[in-house]
Amino acid sequence: MSFLPRASIIVPVHNAEHTIAECIESLLNLDYPKEHLEIIVVENASTDETPAALFRYRNDIRILQEPWKSRSAARNRGLWHATGDVIAFTDADCMVERQWLRRIIAPLHDERIGVVGGKILAKTPCNSIGKWSEHLFDHAAAIHTFHPPYAITANWASRTSVLTERGGFDEAFPRCEDVDLSWRIFQAGYCFLYEPRAVVYHRNKDTVFGLMRLGYLHGLYAVRVRRAHAGFLQKTRHDNPPTLPPRREFYRFLFDAGKKLGEAIGSRHVHRTSIIGILMTCKDQKEQFLREAIESVIHQSSADWLFFIVIDHDTPQKISDIIRSYAHPQIHLLQNKGRGLGGGINTAMHHAETKYVCILLSDDTFALHAIETLQRFIREFPGVDFFHSSRQFIDSRSRIRTPIMESKEFRLEDFKKHGGVVKHLLCWRRRKGIDAGGIDEHLDHGCDDFDFPWKMAEVGCTFKAIRECLYFYRVHHDFRRLTTCVPIKTQVSNIRTIFRKHKVSETETEAYIRSALNGYLLKDRVMDFEQSHGVPECDTTHTLSRCA
Repeated sequence: MSFLPRASIIVPVHNAEHTIAECIESLLNLDYPKEHLEIIVVENASTDETPAALFRYRNDIRILQEPWKSRSAARNRGLWHATGDVIAFTDADCMVERQWLRRIIAPLHDERIGVVGGKILAKTPCNSIGKWSEHLFDHAAAIHTFHPPYAITANWASRTSVLTERGGFDEAFPRCEDVDLSWRIFQAGYCFLYEPRAVVYHRNKDTVFGLMRLGYLHGLYAVRVRRAHAGFLQKTRHDNPPTLPPRREFYRFLFDAGKKLGEAIGSRHVHRTSIIGILMTCKDQKEQFLREAIESVIHQSSADWLFFIVIDHDTPQKISDIIRSYAHPQIHLLQNKGRGLGGGINTAMHHAETKYVCILLSDDTFALHAIETLQRFIREFPGVDFFHSSRQFIDSRSRIRTPIMESKEFRLEDFKKHGGVVKHLLCWRRRKGIDAGGIDEHLDHGCDDFDFPWKMAEVGCTFKAIRECLYFYRVHHDFRRLTTCVPIKTQVSNIRTIFRKHKVSETETEAYIRSALNGYLLKDRVMDFEQSHGVPECDTTHTLSRCA
């Protein structure tokens, strides 16, 4: 029996007015049941006539908008809106054969297979440079020869669950995002398969400049991907055979020259970034969560960080042993000189001596490019004192449970109207934080991401929202998690204390509390009930969607 699941094809498009029509026509001509097929084209900030070209197909395809110019963001936009059980990717400068979709998704009936890649050929007519460039998209080599393998998004298929569980594409990568996602899927234990009968025709670069530029971009972002997966690649004895066969040596020379230039600039760029201090306090924690938190720092794409982990006098010995077991020269173990979470963060902040610091809670994790992205924003916005990023919720098994919750710019009065308008990942100018009095150690809840940013805003600090998702916030019942384990009465008491500190009237305070009790605190009540009644770990997607 044929394997014909509901399929979603996702095509990101930016300034492709001359190629997108051919692409869509080839997709509409696929030999696949129309009732099982969804074609999603994500318009990605085009400035030419691409939107007009798409409008002609509005009755045949789904057209989505992604305003941020990023292929990763565009593919993720399509992924989060897709209704298919399987996802197939191709590009706006590609054409597919009529049997392409049937052939590329057929192996996915085997749940051990995470990614299927098909053959990518040069679209004809093309010149000798375009034909030679087929070697750059050799999917057979990428999947069967390279270790670890990777797939290319011009001709890729996966089950939807495989992609969403890994969080989709990392939007910090303008290039090589498919390699990054491939390696994350491979690390999750899935197999890769090459299907040569699933053919896509790609418009390859056909000029000397285009070939060198392609090589340059490959080299530049390959450095970042390798840095992001350094620990994993070391364990697997990462070995890439020669990418290109010894044919048309002049073309190979041009591509390699551009690639070496990109690698050199990429490496120099990484090493010139400023060091950021990472602050963590850990009274007690589940070993799995703590290790994942620590390793999310160790495996950062930028190595320019110092990690300060603070423990209490009554922290279990096993926690100290776990931290010391890493024996990493950039990890420093400190004793809490203050009280609670706030005291731990203050202890680390005074010890850090870096220009900027950020918080990582011991049961959460950083995105692979969190530090590198923070460093980029610090360089681009030198006058900003406080950065805050977008985030996603994960569960106890590190599965993504929500779409990206985007950080937004705000006004000072928004704190009393909407509560904690600044959420993790939080990164601030260390001296400004110390001068503002640091974290309030008398607060049991909301001291880090509610009271402290509010205080920093009141003293005139400048804030900047980072759209990229840099932080994964874990919702669980395994250990004390402030947002799921602190009694509602305690949270309400802390809210009143915070509002009094910031001179908010009693009327406004009680209005906010009533709103909170019907909003995010309602979610906490549900989790308190589950925990008190011994409800096992469950799918929290519905609960989280209400508070997102």
